[in-house]
Parts: sequence; C-alpha cells; structure tokens
Amino acid sequence: MVKKLRGGRCMQRDVAVQADHFFERRIDKKYQGCEVLCDKGGTLGMRVTGDRAIAGGLDDHDNEVGGMRQSGALSKYALKLAGACMLSALPATWLALCAPLAHAEGATHPNVGEAFDRLIDAYCLSCHNTTDWAGGLALDIVDWRHADQDPEIWEHTIGKLRGRLMPPAGQDQPDQAEIDALVGYLETSLDAATTNRHIGHVPLQRLNRTEFAASVKALIGVDIDPKEFLPTEIEVEGFDNIAGALGISPSFLEQYLSAARHVARLAVGEP
Repeated sequence: MVKKLRGGRCMQRDVAVQADHFFERRIDKKYQGCEVLCDKGGTLGMRVTGDRAIAGGLDDHDNEVGGMRQSGALSKYALKLAGACMLSALPATWLALCAPLAHAEGATHPNVGEAFDRLIDAYCLSCHNTTDWAGGLALDIVDWRHADQDPEIWEHTIGKLRGRLMPPAGQDQPDQAEIDALVGYLETSLDAATTNRHIGHVPLQRLNRTEFAASVKALIGVDIDPKEFLPTEIEVEGFDNIAGALGISPSFLEQYLSAARHVARLAVGEP
C-alpha cells in the first residue's frame, strides 16, 4: 500500500532538487523515503522507498516507473503539488504584470505629482524656459503629466537624465531616486501612448484614366482610349492624380467594370 500523508504535507515542505537526473526528486525532510517525482514532460507522481516501499516484491524500477508514479491513488497529491507551485508563483507574476501600471498611476498621486513638479522647478526650469531656451528646450510650456503629447521633448529629456548629463556637472544635483522615479513615469507614459496609438486608415483609391490605360497596356498589351469608358477626372490644383479626389463610388465602380469587360473581349476575342 501507499503511505498516505495528510494534506499533502510531504509535497509542500522544503524540497531538495536534483536537476541533473531524468527525474527531479523532491524529498521531504520530515518524511524520509517519500519522494515526489516530476519528469521533464511535466508528469507528476510520488513513490516511497526503503522501509516504506510497496510490499509484494516490486524492485526500485518497477516501484518508480511502472507502479507508483502512475497510481491513481496519488493523483490528488500530484494535483495539490501542482496547485501549490502555481499559487506560489502568482504573487511574483502579478507584481511583474502590474508594476508598470502601478508606477504610472502612482505618479498621479498628489504627493508624487508635487515631488515631480518640485524636481523640475528646482533643477530644470531655471535654464530650460521660454526666456532662455537653453539647448532649444523649454519645459515650462509642456506638462510631464501628458508626456505623450510632446514625445520628442520628453524622449530627449529622458536621454539626458539617464546619462546624468542634466543637470550639468557643477550644478546642484537631485537624488538618483528622484531622477529614476521621474524617468520611469515618463517612459511608462510614452510606451503606453505608443501601444494605444490609433493610426487611422486610408480609404480605397482608384486609378485615374491615364493610369488605368497604362496598367492595361502593361498587363495584357492592349491599347485603349480610357476616355471612351471612364468619366473626366476631377482636378485638384491642376493635378488629376491627387489621392483625395480618387475615391470610389458605385457609379465609378460600374464604369470600371464595364471597361474591364471591354478590355477582356479585346484581349481574348469573342466566344
């Protein structure tokens, strides 16, 4: 019989792992001789050894591979072990996923916002303002809270702060922790704006008459006069190939289909 341990304690205690073996053996410190097995394919199981081995003459190999590892009686312990491993990983995973969001949201807290304002006022605005324009940069007309509205300015600022080029050497310097906090917020804001940016769309456009005739000639070697099939183009500033004027309406589409049927008859001939 299998030695049952209450509450899966054997599997949830401190374990020693031998990763260089085909089986990882997690050995309970209290219940010596009880091992939890996990092969490289993720199959979980348990076996007992020594004086706790199965009675009936099974050798170690049978005990480990042929018998106990696949025993249904131990499946609930394997599931408990898997569940314990998953639950133990959840806090770290949650923090990793939520850290950037928490960082960005935290900067909107009044105390943090005031700290960023004081940092910029004390170490940046004395030179980078609309009066001095040091380095061609004025931070008194932009807002770090909306860094995504002026990404080039704040990307430039991040580079200077990351390299400790600003404030310049010889000037009063803020704490590195303050710089890191501001830079972290700016980077998170800019990255989020890039991820969520709506790039819009371009409506379907048609060829003008000249382009249509040239395409037919290039594809099937048939010369046509597009004026016989297609309406006069709308010119914009004297040009007839402006994208905004080359939209497709149902009437235009019907005329293009009619021209295509005529071209097909010229190329293939009448049936």
